[in-house]
Amino acid sequence: MAEVTRLVPHSRRQSSDAAKCEQRQQAVKAITPLASSARPGFSARLNMLCSLAGERDIARRRPSDLAALVPDWTTAQVRSWLTEDVVPSSGDLDLLVRFLASQLANDANHRHWEAFLLFGPDLVTNPLYESQRQNERKLTQLATDLILELARENKLAPDSYDAQLALARMTAALKDLNVDPDQGFIQDGHKRMLFARVFGSQNRH
Repeated sequence: MAEVTRLVPHSRRQSSDAAKCEQRQQAVKAITPLASSARPGFSARLNMLCSLAGERDIARRRPSDLAALVPDWTTAQVRSWLTEDVVPSSGDLDLLVRFLASQLANDANHRHWEAFLLFGPDLVTNPLYESQRQNERKLTQLATDLILELARENKLAPDSYDAQLALARMTAALKDLNVDPDQGFIQDGHKRMLFARVFGSQNRH
């Protein structure tokens, strides 16, 4: 018996191909920002970045200030970005975020901020929290270095104090002094105070 080959009708194949093409397009739309598209929460996140950059209340008072940055921007455009969740084109968004991020700390990642503005905290970590974590790591490193330095200068044996308690106390003391972990310079007077606060009541010998 001759083998029978079952073929999908041409019209059905076309319909299937069209459905697959539509699915791919929908998937791309889900992850690709579209020019002038609305994204819920975009304006709130943009206003937060403006506030951090020192452009406070810009949504109400000075949308024209941002519009003046680029000749092609209009006040109406900027107002829609700040109040209506309208996302600028990719080029305009890049310029806007680069400008605002440049007003922040030197290590501000404008690409991280751009992704956060577009997709929100459900998909992208808030860059502010990331910056805070980096500062915490730097502060912990500074606290550790100071503990070792003060213990060495005062001839404290490693087993004469609780290292975890010392770290917790040193970190809290540095925060109270508003010490910049990037600077890392501690005055001698502060070192004496830190020694008394960290080691004073826990020396085991």
